[in-house]
Amino acid sequence: MTDDFISLQSVRKTYGSVVAVDSVDLDIAKGSFFSLLGPSGCGKTTLLSMMGGLDFPTSGKIFIDGADVTKTPSYRRPANMVFQSYAIFPHLNVAENVGYGLQRSGLSKADLNRQVEEMLDLVHLGGYGNRKTDQLSGGQMQRVALARALVVKPKVLLLDEPLSALDKRLRQNMQIELRAIQREVGITFVFVTHDQEEALTLSDKIAVMARGQVLQCSSPATLYDRPLSREVAEFVGEMNLIPGTVRDVTTTGVSVDMPCFGTRRLQAGTRRFLVGDSVCVAVRPENFHLSEAPEAASMRVTNRAYFGSHIHLILTTDGVAPICADVPAATARRLRDIDGEGVVSVDFDEDTAVLLPGKE
Repeated sequence: MTDDFISLQSVRKTYGSVVAVDSVDLDIAKGSFFSLLGPSGCGKTTLLSMMGGLDFPTSGKIFIDGADVTKTPSYRRPANMVFQSYAIFPHLNVAENVGYGLQRSGLSKADLNRQVEEMLDLVHLGGYGNRKTDQLSGGQMQRVALARALVVKPKVLLLDEPLSALDKRLRQNMQIELRAIQREVGITFVFVTHDQEEALTLSDKIAVMARGQVLQCSSPATLYDRPLSREVAEFVGEMNLIPGTVRDVTTTGVSVDMPCFGTRRLQAGTRRFLVGDSVCVAVRPENFHLSEAPEAASMRVTNRAYFGSHIHLILTTDGVAPICADVPAATARRLRDIDGEGVVSVDFDEDTAVLLPGKE
């Protein structure tokens, strides 16, 4: 038995000779918060539009709640959409905007007003029903758009970068509210974003896209800690890619010679490596630490930035690209060399590193 609620099977979309979505297979669990993450032009909005029936696949199948909706128009799908541009009707007040989709529902005026008020309370706009839309802030307009989409009780809510027009602090607040609302209503949210931090914060699962393809579909923790490719490693968060050469391969791991960290024993995951292969050892900045161990690398501090809880260091040495390391401020303050462009010794724990092919 499966809890997959939305299933995309070999979905492909072309516009003439341009391939916008290239044979995508995805399964999205019922009641989950699922994000499509990728740069502009990667195909994520096209994929969302096909889920919502605003566009149709050139080939492949789309199922929602077990029903084949591949060619079903948007108004007959159990889905609703929230856009980046809000799409609020300027001639209607807040309550009229929210209740617009209920006009032909057959509800009595009292029941319609009650549902509108419940939705406004849900999005923290209780008492705003009579306000004109030009009296609202950007965050309030996005809440109105969200309430209008949810009031008709869809099984799926599709959100196309709905927070991208907001300033940073408001966007962060709305992320928390959006996740809380999704948990309260309990329906499936499919969220499009180019913001890695936003996707990691909100999602139960994330599909990273590029060139119309899904590169990796994983939980936020797996995506961040165990990327399957260099492209995903570099796109999601900040990553150091240190070159190396495979010295030895056994059932317990792979020994890799690195130009500044000596020979390290690393786990290969599901990949197969051969002696002599060129590889990359991927290490997040926060997984470096200051160390006096013999195997630690001695590096020059060429730049630094203070972030309160940690100090972000740019480190250089011969044979590798500059390395970024986030050192806890409490530790860094005890070391005089951090105060200037001195020399420090840094190391990483081998179980935090990811072994990737040298070329893809």
